[in-house]
Amino acid sequence: MSPRFLVLLLLPLVSALPSNTSFTITDLTWAAGTPHEVRLKQLLNRGTGESLTVIVSPGGKVEQLALADRGTGKLRDVLQGHSGNASAVWANEHWRGAMLAPFANRIANGTYDFDGRRHYMPRNEEPARECALHGFLYDKPLEVVEEQQAENHAAVTLSHRFGADPGYPFQVQMNITYILERVSVGSSQLRIRVSATNTANDGSEAPFFMGMHPYFKVKDVSTARVVMDRECADYLHVLMAAGAPRACLLYTSPSPRDS
Repeated sequence: MSPRFLVLLLLPLVSALPSNTSFTITDLTWAAGTPHEVRLKQLLNRGTGESLTVIVSPGGKVEQLALADRGTGKLRDVLQGHSGNASAVWANEHWRGAMLAPFANRIANGTYDFDGRRHYMPRNEEPARECALHGFLYDKPLEVVEEQQAENHAAVTLSHRFGADPGYPFQVQMNITYILERVSVGSSQLRIRVSATNTANDGSEAPFFMGMHPYFKVKDVSTARVVMDRECADYLHVLMAAGAPRACLLYTSPSPRDS
């Protein structure tokens, strides 16, 4: 059985406005026809005005999220995005909003050993640390493989297959599903589902680890808090198929492979 990973993220940000209309998806394009063209999908709750904008290409990441403030009921931008600046998206400054895969954090000297072989990745954090940083997905065009527009949610699934990047020859299919959904009358939330499957079909293992790099908008950084709900725990849980080897993970804590 191919190793398979599933990561589920719930952002506990809900609305307080009534909604009884459907959810929709709209295609958007920035800098169309130029080398900096950016393709996006906007998911909208028409009843509340809440919205989620996802960049399909490049990077498959969240660009914008507007939800209703639970105290005032007014719509509020939750994340720091690129404000329509296509060049800034491609520049990827500070990895704003990036989806990090097939590894997150740093691989020292861009070098690691896996399954008896040494691999060399481009060092994209030079000269400060000479590390391979945050993976390869950030500038990749993703494919839209599924869309759903329903009365209680809108969802879009993006896909990319790794295996052609220097230092990462592993055939891993990654799917990202973004869901803007109603959780009760007048309450919506963003749900993100990520799966990765080793598609080599030759019994070999594949290292994989992912992360996200959102920038949250807050009034006062010194007093801002991130509050986890009952869906979260102190540790990241990675669900793997029965019998899948632990070697399928690239650890980001110090280890012989990345220290």
